[in-house]
Amino acid sequence: MEFKGIKIYIIFIVMLSVIGIFFISRSLYRVYNIDKPIKEELLALNGVSNVDIVKNEGRADLHLVLLPDQDFFTLYKKIDNITKNKLGSKSGDIIILNNDESLKEVYHSIHFAIYEGINTSNYVEMESNVKKISENEGIDNYKLWVDNDAVYIQLNKNDLSFYKRIPNNKVVTKRIGGDYIG
Repeated sequence: MEFKGIKIYIIFIVMLSVIGIFFISRSLYRVYNIDKPIKEELLALNGVSNVDIVKNEGRADLHLVLLPDQDFFTLYKKIDNITKNKLGSKSGDIIILNNDESLKEVYHSIHFAIYEGINTSNYVEMESNVKKISENEGIDNYKLWVDNDAVYIQLNKNDLSFYKRIPNNKVVTKRIGGDYIG
């Protein structure tokens, strides 16, 4: 079929080719200029064993496996910093993959004390409760950190470690000059 001497099927093939090249080049750009450098930088950190980048609704979630007995708080902050610097607003969740079922069960026992501590803002009592439960469960050692954003817990037993970050979603409001800010 022709229109004023121009073959329409050739125009259609050229359009499809241009669109295909656009999407392929965009995908290659993402892989080689974003995903690969982030993976390499994260794997270069002492303590990171494996990194997978999973696309989730326009954002990039990181699935990480960490080596046992790391300083989880410091390592998480480094991972978070790299992710935010490289991805910016496209940064998704950082998900630490824990494969040991026995430590997952211990965490399940402990997480009630952690959420109670977050909701009551009684972090000293939370730490005391976590210590008691950890001792009862036979944990070699544990570490607990708290900052404005989250509670971080690390459980160590028999050369295995469990890592978890629990967001502190509590909204803090302050009354200043008659208005609430928060």
